Amino acid sequence: MFKNTRYLLTVILAIVFFTGCATQHATERIAAFSEANRLTMQNIAAAFDTVERKHYEMQVSRIVNDPESFQCDPSKRTIGHFLSPDELQARMHVLEGIQKYAEKLSIIMGNEQLDEFDERTRDFGKNLTKVNEDLVKKNILNKATFKEGDIKVFTTAVNAIGRWFIEYKRQKGVKESVKNMQPFVDKICTLLAEDIGSSPADSGGRSKGLRDQLWRDYDGIIDRQCNFIEHGKGKLDPIQMRSEIKVMIALEVEQRQADATLKAIQQSLDTLRKTHNKIEECFDKNTVEIDNLISDLITEGKRIKEFYNTLD
Repeated sequence: MFKNTRYLLTVILAIVFFTGCATQHATERIAAFSEANRLTMQNIAAAFDTVERKHYEMQVSRIVNDPESFQCDPSKRTIGHFLSPDELQARMHVLEGIQKYAEKLSIIMGNEQLDEFDERTRDFGKNLTKVNEDLVKKNILNKATFKEGDIKVFTTAVNAIGRWFIEYKRQKGVKESVKNMQPFVDKICTLLAEDIGSSPADSGGRSKGLRDQLWRDYDGIIDRQCNFIEHGKGKLDPIQMRSEIKVMIALEVEQRQADATLKAIQQSLDTLRKTHNKIEECFDKNTVEIDNLISDLITEGKRIKEFYNTLD
């Protein structure tokens, strides 16, 4: 009887040990997913900033290259936004929601005492539940062509994340939370990628979205730089001419890199969607696929971030 009891205790201890290890590994993977998610959301925000800056530079180049039409009255030479402050704020709010969601998953795994989210988090969730179809249509999914059904799906997904922040209870656990949120995160990632769109160089002239705007703004800046060089022939000395040509060529290279980076962000959103759909595998014995997805997401996120750092 003593031997049977000792054997039973050994089995129980082994189960507890391996369960604890599995939980620890799942915690580490979900923390890595949270970091990968953070990088992806920050890169999307940086993309918005880059498009806005190039749109500004394009308008400045237009003014500089036509000095005769320059107006001293600021109201007559207003430089417009590609994304208005309301459009940018609405987009950033959704990105923050996705980022906070992943952060909270990591916190849930790492803090056994967490019963519900703090008041600030729940208030943030309440703001997400106020996002309506009109706001999405006017301020978020408004730079590419979307169907009314897409607008409704996106709105529903954002509202669902908001409710998750408000209604979360510890007993639900990460597995159930992820399973419930899977279709909503999936749709948000898919539609954000579609809003980024395509460039003229990559779509056969049927371009749309942020990539289209960024490419065309670069085209405007490059064309005016080329005109400046043409008009400078015989006026600029050889060193000046060489410098201006180098600027134009560098802009052409940067244009292709910037578009490729936006395309990579679209791919990152797709990888983020696939990774979230596999989060439950963090608790399994075979974690090769989820580990590879998280690794790819972090690697691509860091590479994209480095490009935006070079622009700064």
